Amino acid sequence: MSESEMSILHEFMGKKFKNIVNTVDFFQINNLYYTVMEYCDRNLYELIQNRPITVLQFKYIVGEIANGVQEIHNMGIIHRDIKPENILLFTSKDE
Repeated sequence: MSESEMSILHEFMGKKFKNIVNTVDFFQINNLYYTVMEYCDRNLYELIQNRPITVLQFKYIVGEIANGVQEIHNMGIIHRDIKPENILLFTSKDE
């Protein structure tokens, strides 16, 4: 793991995101790195493989992805591998 990747993970740990899976903890044991994140039970690829989605669902999903990308862009971070397998799905509960 590069220094910049570790720096990004540390920056994510103190923040609460609406459209990005929140990082709970990050640590290293020997040469292995561990990231503890909110639980997501599936990804976008699994969702669209199991059944077709409606136009309304598509618009909602694309809007949420755009909001998440904007959140990280506001931090000066660019995601270089956006694809359905990397879009994790979870239900956010208002606190």
